[in-house]
Amino acid sequence: MEELNELINKLGTKNPVVIHNLKVILQKKAELLTEIQLNSRNFKLIFLGPLQERAKEFRRSVYEANEEIKAAYEAMKSQRQPYPNVMLESFIAYWAEPDQNLKKMRFEDQKYWSLKGRLATWYRKSIYSK
Repeated sequence: MEELNELINKLGTKNPVVIHNLKVILQKKAELLTEIQLNSRNFKLIFLGPLQERAKEFRRSVYEANEEIKAAYEAMKSQRQPYPNVMLESFIAYWAEPDQNLKKMRFEDQKYWSLKGRLATWYRKSIYSK
């Protein structure tokens, strides 16, 4: 409870309703809190969502990145073609695998993560490993 009060003091709010709501939220979801973003007037609490929702979001972001590559390909008419769906599905299956505690997916445990960079590497390795 003392850590909770210290955290609320760092956020700098004096509003009793806000303080009460923060205490309720943080007591219920403390283990899911991943980040607190502070600026001079505001703060944002970032929580891990349920694993299935985060996996869906990851799948969506992979396909969205592929769509961006398709659009860039059309605009540039370069040699770069969008990734095949079979490759995207194997990428998703690998990187969306949950850990033993079912709290995080493999990509969430990476210190550095660039979706487009990982897709490019996955594609390059899948081409040359055949």
